[in-house]
Amino acid sequence: MQKLFVVLFAIVVGLGTVGCDKGEAADIAEDVTCQLVEPVVAAVATKLRAGATVTAGLIVAATGIALSTACTYLLDRLGAAPDEEHDVVLESGKGQKSAKISGKTFISVTDKWCNTTGGCTGYDRCPTDWVCLFTDSEGTGKMSLFTTRSPNLADQHIDAAAISVFNRTGKIATLYAARDYHGDTYTVAKTAKGDLPAEWRGKARSIIVGTPKTSSTTATPTMPIDPTTTKSTITRTTSVTPSSGASTTR
Repeated sequence: MQKLFVVLFAIVVGLGTVGCDKGEAADIAEDVTCQLVEPVVAAVATKLRAGATVTAGLIVAATGIALSTACTYLLDRLGAAPDEEHDVVLESGKGQKSAKISGKTFISVTDKWCNTTGGCTGYDRCPTDWVCLFTDSEGTGKMSLFTTRSPNLADQHIDAAAISVFNRTGKIATLYAARDYHGDTYTVAKTAKGDLPAEWRGKARSIIVGTPKTSSTTATPTMPIDPTTTKSTITRTTSVTPSSGASTTR
């Protein structure tokens, strides 16, 4: 998958250190990877339309997506230097677009991108290789994204609020009824897309993408999914051995 490449001369790749003086800049200049998925694009556009100064902290609070050092730098620059242009690749579930953006052109460029790709509404907002949880049915409402796990969905602003799901990873995803991977679970199969069963709407409080340590299965209801995908199931279990790890949404 193509990523967003931005030349940042104040970042040491690998250490994520910011704050070198200009004399050191030439020695440590690197191409670093940053991905702007649709929820970040939408949050930036919303803040710009409202006249707010865009900062990485503001976007993290609005989306719950943990940003790389490179993304943090880019978003802060959009607010601090609105005339400065950056080479970017925008991405949704339906495509990508290479473009030059600045704080002043961000809205016009991204609006055109959304209208062209058609990937900025419903399930189409979910990028490839992510598990997306939505706060309303059929992929509507607010969206949070995951690539590995989160012990507390409050960190992604979707604690006990997920109504529908789209799993675009090659792994199963397990929802837990309690934080830190405790309580009853539902396993969302690969490619599954649809509303959660009624008893699981607004119930999930943590998630693992990948196979967790579980014990006996007590029920296997079928999950409603998009007819174009492979038939998927959600499996309920009643005994779980918690897996360690921190939230790594992006």
